[in-house]
Parts: sequence; C-alpha cells; structure tokens
Amino acid sequence: MEHREDSGSVDDSQHSDSMPDDHADDSQALSGKVKRTASRVAEGVSSVVKQALVARDHVLMVRINDEALNRINDLKDAGLFRSRSEAAAYLIAEGIEAKHELFDRIGERILQIQNIKDELRTLAGEAGVEASSETDDQ
Repeated sequence: MEHREDSGSVDDSQHSDSMPDDHADDSQALSGKVKRTASRVAEGVSSVVKQALVARDHVLMVRINDEALNRINDLKDAGLFRSRSEAAAYLIAEGIEAKHELFDRIGERILQIQNIKDELRTLAGEAGVEASSETDDQ
C-alpha cells in the first residue's frame, strides 16, 4: 500500500471500479448467508416451540424469581411465544429434556421405592395389619 503525504485527497484513478463492487458482492453474500442462517434458526425454534406446546392440558401456578420472569418476558417480547404461559411451558420442557438422564435415574428410584412399599403392604397384610389404600400422589 502506497502512502502519500503531499495531498489529503485520494486519487480515484488509483482505485479500480471493481473494489467497491467486490465489497458489495462480499456484503451481499454475507447478508444472504446471515438471512439463510436466521431463517433456519427461526424454523428450528418454531419447530421446538410447537413440540413444547403440544398437549398442555394442566395448569400449574408457580412462583419464580425476577431473572426467570425477565427471560420469559424476553421470549414473549421477541415474538417467539404468544404468552408468558407458552414461554414458561417451553422453558420447562427444555429443562426436562436437558436433564433427561437425571429424570431417568429419578424414575428408576421411584419405581424401586414403589416396589418396596408394595412389599411392605404385602408383609403388613400377611401379619394382619390393615394398610392404607391411599396412594402417594399427595
């Protein structure tokens, strides 16, 4: 690159007309890539959102902290969800999916506990002790 100190102006004859076109082409190519990537991301988010919102048959009231509320509001304000309820359902579904190994292990332990309780009820019944017929859903 040649540096000239004798004048503060740039001589247009030193630059070919293709330089701005090259930058414009690069800019357009980058813009196209960004748009395609954004579109794919939006489609992916839309798909995940739809899956998370399927069969929302239960109502659950929860108390959340300010940060969680802000993130839920962000999702709604970004137009990704129609309501905070949808955004919260999505985040819960994502959390469950992210921790599925933990929930698998918990499920195994719950099954073991239930089997032990059934054995204890059987033993109590054999000993003539009347066991409660209530379930542990409380």
